[in-house]
Amino acid sequence: MRSYVNMRSLLLGLLLVVPHSLAAGPSSYVCQITDFKIPGANTRNREWVGETAMETTVAIDRGTGRVIHPVIGNTSFNSVTLLNEGSASWGFKALADSGEGGHIHYYEVHEYDEGAVKPFLAVAAGIVFFGECR
Repeated sequence: MRSYVNMRSLLLGLLLVVPHSLAAGPSSYVCQITDFKIPGANTRNREWVGETAMETTVAIDRGTGRVIHPVIGNTSFNSVTLLNEGSASWGFKALADSGEGGHIHYYEVHEYDEGAVKPFLAVAAGIVFFGECR
């Protein structure tokens, strides 16, 4: 009986220290790129970049704006700015700057859309990527 009371106290204590952001909803997205668009006329030299990007899932941290992906990721960038964490009325938005020659990546997840699947948009390497996040 005593171990039951101790275990119950421990679990209740853990529930009290869980950060509010974790309790509010998922702290990250797992996304799949489903399509891409290369603006302009010279697309053939960059099509392989878009096709390669579609082969790997994208992981996005809602709290920091960090994106893990071999093509559109920003983990090596000097500056990542979280513009909005996303909510029922606003989309998740993040901007990353490599600090080297103007390499900028932009990410957006339509958090406010109904359902478990959220539309995803990223602009990286001069390519616009579209997909879905969960």
